[in-house]
Amino acid sequence: KMVLDLLTRMLKIEPAKVFRNIDRVANTVSASLPISIKMAQQEHWLRPGKKMILSGFGVGLSWGSALVEEI
Repeated sequence: KMVLDLLTRMLKIEPAKVFRNIDRVANTVSASLPISIKMAQQEHWLRPGKKMILSGFGVGLSWGSALVEEI
């Protein structure tokens, strides 16, 4: 939650545009991004042409981010 809040502030993204599910699935480590994408699809957050920033942060200060467009 802390990292997501920080990224939201640093990237100046409106909080209402940030998909969050940590309250429902907790920290699922490396499965967090695929689980979040599937849940976002089921909840109709995603639609053709919508851009998403995917960002993961893990053990040993490992991290990665990607900007993707829903097709």
